[in-house]
Order: sequence, then structure tokens, then C-alpha cells
Amino acid sequence: MRLKVEPPLPAIDELRERVETAQALLSDGIGSLGPGRILGWPLGQGFNLIKESGPQAHTFTVTAEGPFGPIPALTYVVNIADLRASLDRPQGSLHQLTQAVQGIARQLDLMQGIARQLDLSAGHRERAEAGTTPTGSPELGSTPPDALPGPPSGRSRRARLKKRFKIRKTR
Repeated sequence: MRLKVEPPLPAIDELRERVETAQALLSDGIGSLGPGRILGWPLGQGFNLIKESGPQAHTFTVTAEGPFGPIPALTYVVNIADLRASLDRPQGSLHQLTQAVQGIARQLDLMQGIARQLDLSAGHRERAEAGTTPTGSPELGSTPPDALPGPPSGRSRRARLKKRFKIRKTR
């Protein structure tokens, strides 16, 4: 795969040598780049690269050779001046990311609590089936597993945790 850029892309002085090296590498061709892989090089800050007025069109021509021979060239014209005065950043904030992580932590705590409760229930049922108490002594009139009592509060641990952490179903 080869990529030719005319005129060469702008770059800030500190990165000019790296950008020239990258463009030379791309022009000479990259022999092995896996599907879906991306190579990127910084050019500098947008406000230092985009002129205050006028077009800044660059022509990108991609040529490549596939397993059955050359692939038809693809040519794109990109006018980076079209990005003038635009904001290009992902939506969201660190606050939203923090909230999402906290929500995941609450869900994980809930799931761990449910898993612990299931483990305890399974152990209680096994003891009931064996007719022993937690200390290993025989129980008088052992209770069948289906007749084991529920949580003491009348609500399941999951319901109490859902209320405590205000967890709601989302679509």
C-alpha cells in the first residue's frame, strides 16, 4: 500500500521532520499492515496548522497491490480548511466516565453479594439435606430444602441492594 499526499501535509516546526519521514514511508509503501490496523502521526495543533483564510486542499492517492495484482488507485481531496473553527473531540467528560465506572462497581458489588448469598443458600441446603447444623451436629427434624426460610426482612438481598444503590433496569 502506498499513499501519496500533494501538497505535503503541514506540520508544526517541532514535528516537521517526523511528518516528512512518515510521508516518505507512506509514499514508498508499507508492505505489511494487518486488516483494520491504523498508523498515525501527529502533525501539531489544529490552530497552528489551519490558515486563517483560503483553501488548504490536499490530494491523497492510495495505490496498492493485492493477491491478484494491482488494485485501482483511489484519490481523495481533503480540504483541511473545512475544519476551521470546528471542535473535534469526543462527547462526554471525565465526570461522566467516573460515574460510569462507579455504576459498574456498584453492579459488580451487587453481583458478588448475590453470588455469596447463593453460595450460602447452597451450603445451607446441603446441610439440611444431610441433616446437620453448621457445626456438623445432627439436626432434629431436618428441614427439606424446599421449605427453607427466605431472608429475615421479607425482601431478598438483591432487592435491598437495589434499593440501597438505586439500581434501575435500563434498556
